[in-house]
Amino acid sequence: MVFELECELSTPSGLISRFQYKLELAAPEKGAPRSGSPLRVSFEELRISGGSAEDLVLMDNRAGKVRLLHEGRLRSFGLLNPWVHEAMPGLADLEAEYVSTTAPLTSTMLSRLYDLETNRAANRFKAYLGSWCDYAFEPSTLKSVRARPMDQNLNTSGSNLGSVLYCLHNERPRDERTLVEMARAIEPRLDLISYQSPDPEHVYVFFEDKKGNRFGFGDLSDGTLRFLAMSHVILTQTNNDREGSDPPVVIIEEPENGLHVSQLKPLI
Repeated sequence: MVFELECELSTPSGLISRFQYKLELAAPEKGAPRSGSPLRVSFEELRISGGSAEDLVLMDNRAGKVRLLHEGRLRSFGLLNPWVHEAMPGLADLEAEYVSTTAPLTSTMLSRLYDLETNRAANRFKAYLGSWCDYAFEPSTLKSVRARPMDQNLNTSGSNLGSVLYCLHNERPRDERTLVEMARAIEPRLDLISYQSPDPEHVYVFFEDKKGNRFGFGDLSDGTLRFLAMSHVILTQTNNDREGSDPPVVIIEEPENGLHVSQLKPLI
């Protein structure tokens, strides 16, 4: 099984670097003991290019035997400043700037990188992968009233929708108004979102029409709930784009459930 990914990410100075990542997974050899994951990492490689450094290997993992480029040392020579731009030519032996280590066959080396000083560019790529989102919204889960007061973003199931909306109400009221306008496309009654004073364990969300009539999660159709959750995801990612963040990959499973295809067009 082979996974390959190529992407361009911005450096702190606004320049662009290209990352290439390849991961090969294999089943254990016949007769080998089986424990944990049924797959093993047989090959893993991360490369970077851009500016003055072309096709520079940041990490090479061959069945647990790993070579890592010590980025901190290269910066002392003027290389990788901030990543691969503004390189100083004449570094005699680049191979000497690699360190050797090992990794278990059951996990990728990328997942085990934590030292930001010695692996800053590799960790930048890792953080980008970590920003990818996969959502599978189920109406019964979206109706949860369990309080998660620290949550600002939806989790993969949407079970914290009530808490996320409450946080939006308190911290970003303009975004809340935008969200209401988006959701009004399929729920014309919706004028504003209100909340019953939450106890430490629960948060109760109510929707109001222009006459002040209130209705809760249970009064919304499944499609409206899913539309509301998807609208929040898109609004959050749009705001991140405005702040200059590299846009992640966002996957929403079966977005058409409970909705007519024409109702999805405003979101896409």
